[in-house]
Amino acid sequence: LKITLLLTCIICAAEAYPSKPGCNLVGSSSGQNVMTLGTIMGQSPITATNLISFSASRYSQGDEKITVTLANLQAGGAVIHTSHGTLSKDNNAQTTPTGYTAKTSCTEKMFYKQNSVAASETLYLTVPSDISSVSSITISVLTAAGQSTITRQAKSVTKTVTTTTTAPTTA
Repeated sequence: LKITLLLTCIICAAEAYPSKPGCNLVGSSSGQNVMTLGTIMGQSPITATNLISFSASRYSQGDEKITVTLANLQAGGAVIHTSHGTLSKDNNAQTTPTGYTAKTSCTEKMFYKQNSVAASETLYLTVPSDISSVSSITISVLTAAGQSTITRQAKSVTKTVTTTTTAPTTA
C-alpha cells in the first residue's frame, strides 16, 4: 500500500501543467526558460523540427500576416508563444484558438491547453506595427502526451533588410 501511494504521488507530481510558463516562457516552478531547460518533469525534452511551419520565412512591413501551421501536437497539452506581434486563430480578428486559454497578461502572445489537444492547428501571426526594432519573431511550441516527455520547437521568421544605394553624382 505504501509503495502504491508513493508511486501515485510521484506520478501526480510529474503531471504537465501548460499554464505554468509565464509570458517570457520562464517556468513558475523552475525560474528558467522552458525552451532551454535541460530537464522538465524529470526528463530531457525532445527538440523537434516538425511542429512549426510558416507561409513565409521573412516579413518586410508592420501588420503583415503570416500563416503559422502547427503539426504533431500531442493530446495531453500544448503551449504556443510568440516573441513579438500577436497570434490568432482567425486571419482578420484577434481570437484565441478553440479550447485554448490565453495566458493572463500576455493574451495576444501565449496560449495553452491541457487535454484533448488537436494534432494540428492553423494560426495567424500579425507582425507588430512598428518593426524598426524587431529583427525576428520566434514562435515557440511545447507539447506532451500528458505525463510524458515534453517535445518542443522554436522557429523564427526574420525581417527582410532592404538597402538603398544612391548613384554617385557627377559634376
